[in-house]
Amino acid sequence: MRRVTKFLSMLLLMAGLASAQTTRIALDQIQVEGQSLEPIQTALGNFLSGELKKIRNVAVVSGGELTEAMVKGQVAAIFDKETALAVGKLVRAGAVVWGRLSDSGQGLNFWLRMVDVKTGRMLFSKSYAVEASAEGARRDFEKNIVSIAQDLIATAAGTNK
Repeated sequence: MRRVTKFLSMLLLMAGLASAQTTRIALDQIQVEGQSLEPIQTALGNFLSGELKKIRNVAVVSGGELTEAMVKGQVAAIFDKETALAVGKLVRAGAVVWGRLSDSGQGLNFWLRMVDVKTGRMLFSKSYAVEASAEGARRDFEKNIVSIAQDLIATAAGTNK
């Protein structure tokens, strides 16, 4: 009886450890087109990194660690799902987050995506665009970027229960 109890206790402990497994999320630097958006790029990257790190059982792979893996894998930047999956596999991540900000002079555009590396399923994909000439376009653009980033954080937290 004592052996059975000890065995069951060990199984419960192992099951608890398995459910508390850490998910690695690779966060690529948000790509930017247009120098006027560089301050937003930095702020957005810092926000996403900080908020992802707050999620229980999440480890963020970014900065030098991610860059080093991308150089080894001969990947210049994450620009599509296939590249994201390749980079995710290089760093053994469960998910990859990447995005793009652009200012064409006529319009401001932003998109943010997250893909599950194991299944290849897109977990999150949202975008926003506004004509640059519209009144309050820059303020509206920045507000929507924050909203989309918050949605991504909520999605990441929800998929990592």
